[in-house]
Amino acid sequence: MKVIVLGASHGGIEAVEALRLMCPKANVQWYDKGDFSSTSAKDLEAIQQQGVSIFSNTEITKVEPGKHQVEIFNHMTGDTRTEGYDKIILSPGAKPFILPVPGQHLKNIGTMSSRQDLFNMRKHAADPDIKNVVIVGAGYIGTGAASLFAESGKKVTLMDINNRPLSSYLDQEFTDVLEKEMKDRDVELALGNSIIEFVGDENDRVIEVVTKKGTYSADLVILSAGNRPNTEWLRGAVELLPDGRIKTDEYMRTSDPDIFAIGDATTVWYNPGKMRMNVSLGTNARRQAHYAVKNLYEAIHPLPGVQGSSGAHIFDYYFATVGLNDKTAKKLGIEIKSVYLEQGTALFSPGTTVMFKLVYDPTTLEILGGQIMSKVDLTANINTVSLAIQTGCTLEQLAYADFFFQPELNTPWNVINTAGLKALLQEN
Repeated sequence: MKVIVLGASHGGIEAVEALRLMCPKANVQWYDKGDFSSTSAKDLEAIQQQGVSIFSNTEITKVEPGKHQVEIFNHMTGDTRTEGYDKIILSPGAKPFILPVPGQHLKNIGTMSSRQDLFNMRKHAADPDIKNVVIVGAGYIGTGAASLFAESGKKVTLMDINNRPLSSYLDQEFTDVLEKEMKDRDVELALGNSIIEFVGDENDRVIEVVTKKGTYSADLVILSAGNRPNTEWLRGAVELLPDGRIKTDEYMRTSDPDIFAIGDATTVWYNPGKMRMNVSLGTNARRQAHYAVKNLYEAIHPLPGVQGSSGAHIFDYYFATVGLNDKTAKKLGIEIKSVYLEQGTALFSPGTTVMFKLVYDPTTLEILGGQIMSKVDLTANINTVSLAIQTGCTLEQLAYADFFFQPELNTPWNVINTAGLKALLQEN
């Protein structure tokens, strides 16, 4: 069986690795229009030694399901050729959303979508000529960039159309603390704001960002205002959803049963909301990749769904979130109840606290979400909440779950236990 894999992101990498494990006799060809920079040279060599043909700087520009062939363009030589296949696993990813405002072409306006972008950002952080940094988008990427540049001594402005940073991930109890932390670190928050234009100098370098609420000096602008699926070239080959994402079933199959799709350009079953939606996380893409390979020969292994577990580290705070929060539940029209608490992180460390919120179904009392934040890294606790959501765990089960206790490490009642007990009291 000949399998073509497109894309060197999380999904593409995992698909190739899964193919070598589960389909060792398959003829695998791996294509990416880049240089596979997200995979080390040592790993690439090992993959090639396992019989995978790797084609860098080579883009699949057309898929023809009726002919079971693809059209391939080599960016190095300029040549175009066709290649047959038995199965395809598409991981085309998504591309950063570029604000459609005047001045978007100016120099020193960049995105954070690749390993090279991350390298450039760290280089800019060490550049003494860059003093004012404006970051557009207060999600994980934007707040992480704000932390890096502020700690590098830059004047940072973080702006977002939403009124709170990280509003898609954390509820207000947590974002209030993070906002104060950012302000204490001299990060200017320009929230609930939208950009009108970028202004440049005579050398076409950005110098100002003009918004509805004011004008901000900028030697560097980083755009992290979401992404759009990289799927225009697939129109007509497979069925696309109204937002441009690839329509797939629970087996990762597209409208053509021999073409599979994974990653940011697809939707996935979201267990807390009991619906399909886009949950753009590298961990989800890797799970999808495994299930695509498991279903190549026969579609009998449905993906069990995801909870949207994620986490980050901003300045002194570690936080993680899973499942529904106030904003997501409202957006999806799902009724929820919750409890919030703060408690010590360890019996012998009374000065350090952890913030925790547990979200549940008011009718069934099943767990639907959770958020945790502390100056101590307790983010792994969110994995327990994720498993509780996946298995349909109730407040009663979570409140009395058996968690270990050591005085120098934690408290007699784990924070998850305490939240479950508090929720039970709230219900009774």
